[in-house]
Formats: sequence, structure tokens, C-alpha cells
Amino acid sequence: MSYKFILSNKNQYSKDRNVNIDYSPVFNIQLQQKLNIFPIFNDDHQFTTPGFIIEYEKPAYESNLNYHQQLFNQKIEQIKIKNKQLLIPKPKHRVQICSVCKTKYTDYLTHTQSNLHKKLFLASPYIKKIEKIQNDLNQQLSNYNSQSTDTEDASLLEQSNRKKIKMDISQMISNY
Repeated sequence: MSYKFILSNKNQYSKDRNVNIDYSPVFNIQLQQKLNIFPIFNDDHQFTTPGFIIEYEKPAYESNLNYHQQLFNQKIEQIKIKNKQLLIPKPKHRVQICSVCKTKYTDYLTHTQSNLHKKLFLASPYIKKIEKIQNDLNQQLSNYNSQSTDTEDASLLEQSNRKKIKMDISQMISNY
């Protein structure tokens, strides 16, 4: 006995396919009974399984889907654990070296209060340049303040005084 099905696709330009399905029961030796081989509609909404399956093969399809779903979930859990391990911060370097003294230290606050650190810090060429700039600026400000002691004179500065101060600052910066 054979049934003929016409499967039409959803696309309007595709051809319809004729499918012949043989309907003859199969005897299963393990179960000692005849099994229905008539195809049934598979409504599990899985893309990996066919739309029509034979009725006695449905448990095998379901167990296969469950097995592969469990494998997939295990892989996702392993990836989550690995990502969590990546988020754990690594321990800091155990050896900490002062950039001024080039020596190792355990507590930075006590190290900066030591005499050796203070001496090397003040002897640094960068600190000397910064102190020189600071002294020059203080001298410029004191000259500026001594020229105009009156508040009215300070508010009504002439343009020539402004240019002179700006030139002195630019010359001072160009020296460094």
C-alpha cells in the first residue's frame, strides 16, 4: 500500500515535489510486534530534524536532540567558567621599585619619607628645572606687583606692560 503526497513549497517560483510514502508495517524483532511506518508530522520546531518522521523513530529523534542539547549546554557552562577565570585579577608584581631612587620598597609612604628618597628627589634635574621656573614666575609676579601698588593702577594696566610680561614668560619658556 502506498500513499502519494504533494509537498508544495512556500516560494511561488519553486516546483512542487511528489513524494511517495510506502505504508507497510515493519516487524520489530526486539519488541516482537509490527511497527507503524506511516510518517507523522514532527512538530518539535527544531531545524535539525526533518518535518516528517516515522512514528516509531520519534523517541530516537527526541533522545538524540536531548543528548546534543546537553552537550551544547555543557560547552556553554565551560566557556562561562573560563570567562569568569579570565575576569579574576592577576596578582600584582611582588617587587616594587621606586622610579626616583631605583631601589625596592615595601611601603611607598615610608619610603618617600626617607632621607635618601628626599635627597635624590630634590637632586633630580627635572625638579631643578621646575624650581627654576617657579622662582622666575615668583620674581615676575613680585616685579609686577611692585610696579602697581594702587588698585586703580592695577585695574587700568597699559598695553605695553602686558606685552612686556608676556614676552618675559615666552623668553623664559624658550630657555628650557
